[in-house]
This record gives sequence, C-alpha cells and structure tokens, in this order.
Amino acid sequence: FLFLRYARCERYSKGVLNCNEAIRLNPNLVRAYLYRGCLKYSLRLYDHAIKDLSIALQIDPSCSHAYYNRALCYVRRGNLSYALKDFAIVLCLVSTIKNSKTQLLELETYVNRGLLQYEHKDFENALIDFEYALQLILISNDEKRIQTLKHKLIYTIGQCYHRLAQFNKAIEQFTSSEIIEQSKIDMNYRHDLWLAQANVYMDIGNDKSKLKATKLYEFILHENPLHENARLNLGYCFRQRGYYQRAWIQFSAILHFNPSHIRALEARAIVCLQMNHPTEAFIDLNQALRFQPSSAQLLTNRGVIQQYLGDNRNAMCDYRAAMLADPNNAFAHYNAGNILMFHGQFPQAINLFDRVLEINPRDEAALTNRAIAKVVLKQYDSARKDLEHALQISPLSAHIHVDLGQLLLTMNEPYEAEKHFSRALKIRPCDPVVYKWRGDARSKQDDKRQEALDDYRICVELNDALQLARKHGLIKAPTKTRRRL
Repeated sequence: FLFLRYARCERYSKGVLNCNEAIRLNPNLVRAYLYRGCLKYSLRLYDHAIKDLSIALQIDPSCSHAYYNRALCYVRRGNLSYALKDFAIVLCLVSTIKNSKTQLLELETYVNRGLLQYEHKDFENALIDFEYALQLILISNDEKRIQTLKHKLIYTIGQCYHRLAQFNKAIEQFTSSEIIEQSKIDMNYRHDLWLAQANVYMDIGNDKSKLKATKLYEFILHENPLHENARLNLGYCFRQRGYYQRAWIQFSAILHFNPSHIRALEARAIVCLQMNHPTEAFIDLNQALRFQPSSAQLLTNRGVIQQYLGDNRNAMCDYRAAMLADPNNAFAHYNAGNILMFHGQFPQAINLFDRVLEINPRDEAALTNRAIAKVVLKQYDSARKDLEHALQISPLSAHIHVDLGQLLLTMNEPYEAEKHFSRALKIRPCDPVVYKWRGDARSKQDDKRQEALDDYRICVELNDALQLARKHGLIKAPTKTRRRL
C-alpha cells in the first residue's frame, strides 16, 4: 500500500488521505482502518485513532494488531483499565498462533504493559511482564534484538525489585554476568547500573551499605564529573551520613554548572538548615521558587524555615499556598495545624489534622497532636481513642505513652496511667519528668504511696545528674522539636 510508504517518510497526513481513498473503494478493508488508526496515533489524534481501530475490530474481532495499537492510544489518553484489557486480549490472541510476527507482537505487548504498570506503581505485575519479555528475548534467534533489549530489560527488572524492597535480588540484577559486557562497551549504561545499585544500597540504610553507595557515586563522578544525578545522590548520601559540609559542597558544585537545578537548591537549603544557617536556606528556597513558583513541596519547606525563624504569619501563608497547589500535601496541613495550635486555635487545628489523617491514616504525629488539641477542648474520650490508635501504629513511641498516661491521670484513672508511664520508662529509662508523673499516678493509689516517694526521689536525683552533666558539657541542652521537611 502507498500509505505505508508515506508512513515511513513521516508524511502521516498524506497517508491518512490514501487510507480514506482505500476505505471509499472498499468500506470493509480492515487494513485501511488499522493503518489509518496508526497514522492518526502518530499525529496524536488519539480519539480518532481509537475510533478507526474500533471499526477495524468490528470487521475483524481477531485482529491482534488493532487491539495492540488501540491499547497504546488508551495509554496516551490515560485510560489505564481499557489499555490493560486490550493488552490482555492481544496476549490471548497471539498465544493461539506462533510465528515470528506474533512473537514480536507478544514481546512488545509484555514490554509496554510492564511499562504502564511500572508507571502506575504496580511493580509486582510489571516485574512479571518484564520477566516474560526477557524469556521471549532469550529464546528468540534474533541476535540483534537480544543485544538491543536484553540489558535494558535486566536493568528494568532490577528497578522493579528495588521498588518492591527486594534489595538483594535488585543487586543481583544490576551485577548480573549477562550485562557485564554491555556495561564495558557503553559508559552511559555502566553509569546507570552503578547509580541504580548505589540507590539500592542507600535504601538498605545501614552504614556499610551507605559507604558502598558513596563509592559507587564517586566511581561515576570519576569517569564523568558532570553527571548531575550521581553528584546529587552523593550529596544526599553525605547528608544521611551526617557529613553536612561535604553534602553542601556537592550541591553547590551542581549549582555552579546549572544554577536553575531545583532539586539541588532544595537539598542545599535543607543542609543549610541542618547546619543551623536558616538565612542561607531561605535564600536557596526563594531561588528555587523563582523557577517553580507553584511547587507545594518548596512552599512547605520555605514555610518550615520561616517557622524556624519565628515568622509564623508568613509560614502560614506558605503552607496555605502549598495546600492550594497540592490539596494532598500532608506536611503543609500538619505544620499549619501546629501553628494554629500554638496560637490557641484548636478547633481549626483539629480540622487540619483531620485532613492529614484522610491523606495518611497512619500518621501517628497527626493523631497525637489532634489528641492534644482535643484535651485542651476537654474532649477526653475522643483524645484517648486518638492516642490509643497512635500507639497501635507506633507501640515503641515513649512520648505517646506519656501523653496517654497524662490524659488518663486527668480522667482520674491512675492505675492505667501508671502502666503507660512504666512502659515509657522501659523505652526511655532516664527521663526524670516521667518518673515525676508516675509518682503522681502512684500517689493517687492508697497502696503505692511509698513507691510514689521512690519515683519522686529518682526524679530529683536524675534531674541533679542531668544538670551537672550539662554544666560540664557532657550532654547538650534539649533543642526544639524539628518541623517536617
């Protein structure tokens, strides 16, 4: 057909006109509708392409290529369920006929369906599809296709294992002997492998793994000093290891070559804040917001810095702007709720914490703060439920046990309060204030007056010891609670 030649020359409109002529001569010609649908896909006329491909399927319901191309149109339109349905039909149809063309279609279907599922964070099913695609490549006799796709699929399978937190399997994929040769030939591919492998080590999280990640990032930068992702991740790695100055140097190096790198500006701002330089952090975030003024994350982080500097009014403006930019930004709602609590606006703060818990029902910090606001409003039963729920999520949080113990003491339940103070002391055994509260709980029980006196005595002794240690610089004075970045 002439329209195939036009398609190869990227003269898609001319190809569509030829298809129109073919359909005029033969209204039931499946290939004409199929090719016209494909040409319209290339012209980004996805709705019209879907219409043509659907007509082709009405004429011939067993046309697997029409299902495949219609699935690609649905992907572009964002219709996930329709795309997955068409991909599944393609796989059913090609399983009945085995030849080189159907094998290629089956391979492309597995790859594209896997990419679609990966994009929508369905990593488990994406992994299955990519593994099937890899098997098809390995059993095919096409050496060119094997060399082109094999190493890419192995890399993508490793990424799926990483997203599924199967770190050892991810490392096995990235260090597989089957892709060593390709990594020697292709420097960019080698760097991608090292970067992915280092990211896995970072997520493993222990000191040994972080050291391995650091070395891999440095290997990449040794070969290509301008590799932005490697330098950015190296900065993140240094920050996690507590080397803030080194992290600052890496982020500054990126900004030297690319002053508009938003992630580097944001990361350097956070490091500046961690090094107790809030003014420099504020400057970096303002610079980042010049390039991306409606970023909810950047607005939230600037609000945190303004809150840190004591400017609650402007911090609240930033949090509100972040909430407008992204109504599902839990951090902005949470931090705004804290400001409202600070200013005594407890009902409004509760509304914001309610929204945080709609976004993330397992946020124990929001549950705890909502409970504190309810205690001030004397909604004791509801506050108790919130704290008990928070303890179910985080049973080893000493401060939640303490808050619940104080609430139970207020509700005149000293026996239950004592249990929670005792659990808090098992988790955090040297806190004089908790001993004092447990002494208060025991003093309200007639049979535990002596134990209450012992708790008060321990409280005084611990307090004296802590003051002496602070005086001699052995421990630091308690700092303010950090807000969320």
